[in-house]
Amino acid sequence: MVKLKEFNAVSYVDALAECEKAGHRALYMPDVARARIAGDLSWVQFYDSLSVRVTGRTKQGDGMVLFVHCAHPLSTASGLGDALSKGLVNGAAHFPQASFLELLERDGERADDGTYVVKAVPHKVLMGASNGVIPVERALKHPQTIPFLGSKEVAEQYLQAFERQVGSNIGIWFYDDLRDEGPLARPLCVGDYYSIGLDGYGYYVGRLVGVRASESEQRAEKISEGLSLDAVTDKIFRYVNSLPQTEPVTRDGIKKVLAPYDTKK
Repeated sequence: MVKLKEFNAVSYVDALAECEKAGHRALYMPDVARARIAGDLSWVQFYDSLSVRVTGRTKQGDGMVLFVHCAHPLSTASGLGDALSKGLVNGAAHFPQASFLELLERDGERADDGTYVVKAVPHKVLMGASNGVIPVERALKHPQTIPFLGSKEVAEQYLQAFERQVGSNIGIWFYDDLRDEGPLARPLCVGDYYSIGLDGYGYYVGRLVGVRASESEQRAEKISEGLSLDAVTDKIFRYVNSLPQTEPVTRDGIKKVLAPYDTKK
């Protein structure tokens, strides 16, 4: 059984740093949701996650909102610290445009457990949805719910548990973070009260749930021989982006370097 440990600090980046220092990996939102469903996490406490909601523009200039449940430039304390040094915009952190476009290319990709790795929602669709408290029975159809929780299956189970444990109303919140200056990101958070159900308010106080790194690796993806090029690329991308660096490193760039050595084409 995987043992969960909470890391609470006055800031999100401090909570993440404490998690890393303790040899743990913080959970992405689908696993936070599953832990609540299983009764392993409280319903009267808020929990942040490594997952982010990133708002930016496509190459064509269209607004898009990405729900990201995989490694990204702000998923390490060092990477997030670099972003925070540029200042917050109403609680949101600056996110590299190149990384935004790279993640957008992965829209619809799913992990082995069926949850989305990245799911995109058109900005105008999200902005046209209810922003506030709605009946739980309507929550599944909200354009944020399934991308936020990772899959329809997890969302259905979570909403059923939420209604039993919390009540018949749930708050679903989002911000209009579309800016010409570049993408902005907020960590996904589940709240401690019915009115703060599915949120992503910003990089403020932090409460992350972590598992020991080795356990997290086994839980997230089974490591075996014969990994695909995409799997190897993803592992290297996560590792490289955990290191201090001066030049941006993209998943696509790593994949291009590895492609000539791919024997599984």
